Amino acid sequence: MCGLMNPAYILTLSCPDRTGIVHAVSGFLLERGGNIEEAAQYNDHGTGLFFMRVRFACGQLTQDDLRTQLKMFAQGFQSEDKNLLVNLQPQALANDGKAGVIRRLLLQRIIEKRTNRD
Repeated sequence: MCGLMNPAYILTLSCPDRTGIVHAVSGFLLERGGNIEEAAQYNDHGTGLFFMRVRFACGQLTQDDLRTQLKMFAQGFQSEDKNLLVNLQPQALANDGKAGVIRRLLLQRIIEKRTNRD
């Protein structure tokens, strides 16, 4: 059960664009008692990537449990060359705005590409 006193988190993700991502993310959070307070998404047609930022509250699971379950959730979005990149942090640490979120996600994508080449 989520309410006013539950911890708030910022979930950011990027992955190859496809139908059903928003539905899957909102369903994931719903099934864990999460309450979405704010959401933004961006589809980059030039790269074929989808970016999403969701602020949600949830007291049903610990942050570590959410991270573990997000890793399992992300496996369903993996493709041959691109994976779903997720980042979860408490809201108090994530006040850099949407531009910062997109910047972080792009940096994660660059690092992933470099790591996969090695």
